[in-house]
Amino acid sequence: MSKCFPCLLVAVLAEFALALPQASQAPFSITISAAEGAFRAGSEVRIRLVFKNISDEEVPYGRELGTGVEPHGELFTDVEVRDAKGELVPETKYNRVLRGRDDSDARPAVLGEPGGSSAPSGPPEPRPVITGSFTGVMLKPGESREEDIVVTKLYDLSQPGQYAISASRRLLDVATDARSKIVARSNKLRITITK
Repeated sequence: MSKCFPCLLVAVLAEFALALPQASQAPFSITISAAEGAFRAGSEVRIRLVFKNISDEEVPYGRELGTGVEPHGELFTDVEVRDAKGELVPETKYNRVLRGRDDSDARPAVLGEPGGSSAPSGPPEPRPVITGSFTGVMLKPGESREEDIVVTKLYDLSQPGQYAISASRRLLDVATDARSKIVARSNKLRITITK
């Protein structure tokens, strides 16, 4: 009997583990691609994101009002761009405002103060305005939607080199829903910026 006990214990634990909800498994996937792999410095870098329900239940999907490809996927999806060394690429002001990290309200350094310099000349850079009307739809199992994201609106890709783009998205942004913490991560898309 003592020889069977370890086998029985392993079987019970395996059954218990399978019965636990798989919180880390997102009920949707996101895949990104680009029409081309190389872009000229200063040109628009646009990617296409496919949001697909890979579960057996309906999942919510947020978007702007309208039909077809969502033109402003950056409103719903976090995008990350890293250079060939793995360093994050500098964000644009638009991206900082969009993600709530804008530091333009900070008091400018004043000449004569420690670490200070001359005040910037000219008028301050205007804050980007982000507005829109949004809706939510329920995607059936296997159903997908597409979004376009202009990466150059979010990151400074003016320097030639190799870059890796990835995206992540939360299923919901409703604190009372247990699924609001579920995040899906995309593939890594490699692009080249040329002169």
